[in-house]
Amino acid sequence: MSGAAAAGGTLAAGTASAAVVQITLPEGNEVTNLGISSALNSLNPDITGDGTDDLESLQIRYGPVNQSATDGFILWNLFVEFSSIYNLAIVGGRRQNTTFGFVTSYSVDLTGPFTGFQSTPQDKVAIVPITFSDSRINGGIETTGFLEVRAFNTSLFESTVRLVRLVFDDASPFRPNSGVVAGGTNREWGEPAPAEIADSAVRTSRLNRQVKKLKKKLKKLRRDGNSQKAKKIKAKIKKAQKRLRGS
Repeated sequence: MSGAAAAGGTLAAGTASAAVVQITLPEGNEVTNLGISSALNSLNPDITGDGTDDLESLQIRYGPVNQSATDGFILWNLFVEFSSIYNLAIVGGRRQNTTFGFVTSYSVDLTGPFTGFQSTPQDKVAIVPITFSDSRINGGIETTGFLEVRAFNTSLFESTVRLVRLVFDDASPFRPNSGVVAGGTNREWGEPAPAEIADSAVRTSRLNRQVKKLKKKLKKLRRDGNSQKAKKIKAKIKKAQKRLRGS
């Protein structure tokens, strides 16, 4: 089952593999402002899927900050923050009155102060530190990891802040110090590691060869009328086939 399913329902705890893993959050885990007076908020603060909110004190504000008959008006479309992350995302657009008319510009800032406007719509991705706990992850110990966030302008009046994925070490409560890149990807939590998949393939191949060899021997014993030994070989075949089903 994928990490996306985990963040929207239930997922059995995966085997810890001392590796950096991710939970891909479902599409639509976002907030989008609709003009300057309303917003469509479908942010889900439960990012591990255990039924408990991980993003405490989540705050969303939107709308115009400053209006002026002389300078036109400035719009801070979205301002999102939660508990330990102040100014998680500031996304907005500006329409400014100048000597030659109105000029439209855009801004996207993640995990930092306002840095200025650009002439075209902006689209940025960042990884931000986060602390969470889930009884299925690291034995329920408070774990530190990263939350990947994307923020982008769709128009002067409309912008979106989207939660993309949660990244952490599934065998340590400490934040990964490498292997995490904004816009990158890691193995989904709960899925087997590549080494485990390779080992399973080797075991399956070996068992298949064993069953084939035993069946050949069983056929010869039956042809020779050696029912006692044939019975023992048949039992071995059943045992190997049972192991195959579990591999």
